Amino acid sequence: MKLRQKGDGMEKAFTNEAEFEEKYERFLGDLPQAGEEIRDGHARMESSFRDYLDAFEKWVFRHAYECGYAAAMEESLVKGYRVKFWQNDGTEEHLEFDSMERAQTFYDSLDGLAEIQQYSEERHGYEAIIYPEFEY
Repeated sequence: MKLRQKGDGMEKAFTNEAEFEEKYERFLGDLPQAGEEIRDGHARMESSFRDYLDAFEKWVFRHAYECGYAAAMEESLVKGYRVKFWQNDGTEEHLEFDSMERAQTFYDSLDGLAEIQQYSEERHGYEAIIYPEFEY
């Protein structure tokens, strides 16, 4: 650390780095301990700061999740209706539609071997609203 040295108007406060380290360690050793009130205040402040960070992280996650969900809904990834039907080999297929009328037209073309499902916002999934009736 320089204060002033002859010739350029500056002079060194410490002759070398070792002297600085020695005096700095002595300074730290001579510092008085903080009182109980200060230590308690510091503990409360640290606890409050951790609570703040936790709340902030939750807020960031909630915001990111809601933005992602809103973007997905805007992209119309989920259509309002779908028709579930079965291929000849028994495999299940789905075809999504924007309107009940289009779903109904496709359903009618399958001669009752299908079901119309409607998307439920509450359940985040499809529920059957029209389905085949089989006799026993």
